[in-house]
Amino acid sequence: MRKKARRVLAALTALVIVFTIMPGRLTMADNTLSNEAQVYNYFVSEMGLNTAAACGLLANVKAESDFNPLEDGDDGTSFGLFQWHAGRKRSLINYCESNGLDYMTINGQLRFLEYDLKKSYSGVYNYIKSVDNTPDGAYKAGYHWCYYYEIPAKKEIKADIRGENARSTYWKKYEVYRGKTVKDPSEMNPKEYKVSYNRLLKFSDPNLSGPDVLYMQLCLYCLGYNIKVDGCYGPSTASVVKAFQSDHSLDSDGMCGKATWNALESELYGPKLKVTRHPKSVTAYTGDEAKFSVNASGSSLSYQWYYRKSSDSSWTLWKDKTSSAISVKAEESWNGTQVKCTVTDGSGGKAESKTASLTVKTPLVITEHPKSVSPKNGEKVTFSVKATGKDLSYQW
Repeated sequence: MRKKARRVLAALTALVIVFTIMPGRLTMADNTLSNEAQVYNYFVSEMGLNTAAACGLLANVKAESDFNPLEDGDDGTSFGLFQWHAGRKRSLINYCESNGLDYMTINGQLRFLEYDLKKSYSGVYNYIKSVDNTPDGAYKAGYHWCYYYEIPAKKEIKADIRGENARSTYWKKYEVYRGKTVKDPSEMNPKEYKVSYNRLLKFSDPNLSGPDVLYMQLCLYCLGYNIKVDGCYGPSTASVVKAFQSDHSLDSDGMCGKATWNALESELYGPKLKVTRHPKSVTAYTGDEAKFSVNASGSSLSYQWYYRKSSDSSWTLWKDKTSSAISVKAEESWNGTQVKCTVTDGSGGKAESKTASLTVKTPLVITEHPKSVSPKNGEKVTFSVKATGKDLSYQW
């Protein structure tokens, strides 16, 4: 079986697994962490690795499986994130079965990895944990892991390539988190990532990156701007900076200098009543809980939410929604509804959030999977699948 065909089969298997584990529906989440970020978070939070060591392992996972826990290779004898082969693959399955884990999931495979390292590869584990938290430390971790744990053909060449990828790609991407796990921006407190201004931030080639870029992006996100919080000053970040500058009567050059930096912090931390984090639009399936939240600066704050359905011409006071974070059960009648919140402080001052919208989708559920058949030679074979949902399309 060719590798492309195996990947298609693995993807179909993943769909079946998801439908089985989550009865009746799939939950939509715009900011779901990628497989890569989930793996990084485990290395840092569960295995106690520093960022450099985690980057070394990420470079190897990328090369082995492209972060696909269902990836197989070597004609089906190697499997998973780290392409465990033959007996090591069987050890993965046995460990997960003995500990109530699913060996096809990221969590099951990372739990086994940690067990396998401590039991059989303690020398590799101890070395990885000892590397300096620097770009060179990332290179050493990537090289050592490939050479002594993965042990591929031409290991010297591949170890050097993976080490360099750990240093030049993953270190630049993850050093901005300073040892913290990757989170959805809505869960990040800007004060935890706050740094002092020390350089002009602007779009360049290669892109600027660092903790100061991450903090600046997070400030903009909390002020309601649509920005990707990744610590990389790309052209999209420059466009959002221009929008902020225009909104605050600053030179709209897309560069974050001292004046723009001060305006950001003043807007976010100023003592007056101000909405500091606006509600975000949500996409949910029917039956899900759609959540909205707002943050504001000031004292003795109270909150009142309003909604306007797609068929309404005016806003309706949401009588029981009087806290900073609310939820509503997604139903088709709520599709296209806009929501907003008015915040009032102890002196009677009011500040209104920007509007957010709720998009409700019909759940996609496979109700009947294809059946295996054993036809006679020349006999016509028919496969079929049934699913619920709207505007369905099929690709075999």
